[in-house]
Amino acid sequence: MLDILIPIAVVLILAILGAVLFSGKGAFLIAGYNTMSKEERAQFDEKKLCRAVGTFLFVLDALLGFVLWSGITGRMAVFAVAMILFFAAFIVGTILINRVAKK
Repeated sequence: MLDILIPIAVVLILAILGAVLFSGKGAFLIAGYNTMSKEERAQFDEKKLCRAVGTFLFVLDALLGFVLWSGITGRMAVFAVAMILFFAAFIVGTILINRVAKK
């Protein structure tokens, strides 16, 4: 039972965090942004950064939901595709966030 409830809880938490960040608030939740100096933070548009990271979390959350669903139903082809897309989205999203959020 816990093997299903814990991943569902993770998906829900990511969705909530994505909504908070997408609304433009919660910049303190972005790893690395808090530790930057004021000069480094000035290079980023905080609202765009929050929206980009929120969108990124929604995409990863949806793909994680597909991974969870495919694991529960035993559809390994969907699982493999979702995992590949998850890692590809992670790499592409990380690069795009850095470019979109710069002033």
